[in-house]
Amino acid sequence: MTFAEPGELDADELAAAIAAQNADELRDYQKHMWAWLWMAHPHLAHWARPLHAWLDEPAEPTRDGAMRATADAALRHGLIKLTGDRDRRQRSDILGALLEILRSPSGRDGLGAFHTPLPLADAIVHGMLSELPPPGTPFREPAVGSGIMFCAAASRIRALGGDPANYRWRGTELDPVAAATCAVNAALWGLGGDVLIMHGDEVAEPDIEQRFHRERDAIRAHHQTTIGKVTISRVLAGVRQLVDLANTGPA
Repeated sequence: MTFAEPGELDADELAAAIAAQNADELRDYQKHMWAWLWMAHPHLAHWARPLHAWLDEPAEPTRDGAMRATADAALRHGLIKLTGDRDRRQRSDILGALLEILRSPSGRDGLGAFHTPLPLADAIVHGMLSELPPPGTPFREPAVGSGIMFCAAASRIRALGGDPANYRWRGTELDPVAAATCAVNAALWGLGGDVLIMHGDEVAEPDIEQRFHRERDAIRAHHQTTIGKVTISRVLAGVRQLVDLANTGPA
């Protein structure tokens, strides 16, 4: 639900509408949110699959109960008010904080994972970026986690009068769930289309960026082909409807 925006409803009205959904409706709503990400950023949706692959599985009471409980907790603590405010959304890492809570201490130690607080990330980036870098400058993070350094860098770019979408973002992460979280955050923070979130080890695989470049290009090509087929099918359906109306003649 991190993509939820109130739109014509206010935050409380949208939260109430989601809270009133039954399990099937809530699953459909979640699918709709992920479909939005796929339409806007197909490569990020693909790299975020560890977070949404469960929606492709048959409904199951225990899983649906967990989905309901998680949604209710998020709504109760004001998630929609956060996601509905662009400035607050671009300065938040809800998924990263949640991932940190859910990980066991041994799991964090095994991955060498440490969630950098945003104020610390801001201080680091502020010292590195005293002026706006030229568009196209790459920002690289070899242990990107949920992407908090990207969040701080994007905020600093905006403060200096720039647009994060005009830059290149390259993050590598060993943990597939953290990498998926970063992919979602890249969309939430408005990092643009030139983003690579790479699950892997760039030390063991020096050409990992080239591999993910190829993967992103393939995903985008498939996306365009799929969109083209959907558009053609809609046009053909419209033509068939017009033909049927023409054959029917005046009433």
